Amino acid sequence: YGENFSIRLRGEELEFTSEGRPLEHPLEWYTEAFRREEKSFSGFGLGLYIVKEILKRHEMEFLYRSEKGRNIFVIKPLKQKVEKTFPAENA
Repeated sequence: YGENFSIRLRGEELEFTSEGRPLEHPLEWYTEAFRREEKSFSGFGLGLYIVKEILKRHEMEFLYRSEKGRNIFVIKPLKQKVEKTFPAENA
């Protein structure tokens, strides 16, 4: 989305940056599952919904912000991962 696209890895964060106007809606609007007749626009389609679901299953999040004419999309681990534990066996 936009021009002059770049990708950077910063620690555990993957950042996608481009120049352009901000998104017209919150990122959640673009990452919802929908039927074609519900939302009619050119652009992201079902792809971002699939990306969000894959990231969620890998305990990661997909974020967006706009700063000084730049669109910044970030993929990063959730702040608090859920530890998977099993009950202790009786001795």
